[in-house]
Amino acid sequence: AHLSLHLLLLLTNYFGQKGQRNPFHFSLTCMGNERERYTEESDFSFLLNFNIFYNTLCRELNDDESTLLLYLLLHGNPRMCAFILSRTDLEHLLLPLLKLLYNTEKRNQHHIYMLLIVLLILSQDDQFNRAVHETMVEQVAWFSERSLGRISLGSLLVLVIIRTLHYNMTHMRDKYLHTNCLAALANM
Repeated sequence: AHLSLHLLLLLTNYFGQKGQRNPFHFSLTCMGNERERYTEESDFSFLLNFNIFYNTLCRELNDDESTLLLYLLLHGNPRMCAFILSRTDLEHLLLPLLKLLYNTEKRNQHHIYMLLIVLLILSQDDQFNRAVHETMVEQVAWFSERSLGRISLGSLLVLVIIRTLHYNMTHMRDKYLHTNCLAALANM
């Protein structure tokens, strides 16, 4: 599965001759959900069960490649973005994502950017912000600064972003990363 993901990312991000459209990138951005009923003829490249895909992505969200795929889908496929934002189980996606961001010192700078941009895209939606502040999580074992009992997902998101800001100020000193963190916090 890991090699397949690498191949998919390679094919979707490769742009050959200038002016030509990448058919793999186009297919990824034009896929539709096979479980939705569409009233009109659409130009879907293919239909995919978004629910199965979402659950697999949440389970496998542990490296640069899976984060890049999530970013490509959120940024390029409005149907997938709407599907993810409409989920009631956002903790399945956000907890692994926040755990990756929490362990900033183990990540490369590009991965940190992708994680923050994914959070920035998600936090632009008011319904998402409302949902994460209403969703409670129990015992976040990977958060080691202090013991967190019952906490809202939104509060955990804010804590991890603030921790990322602190890491950036003390180690990386990157203005772009700082701006993305502050923008995500402002959206929350």
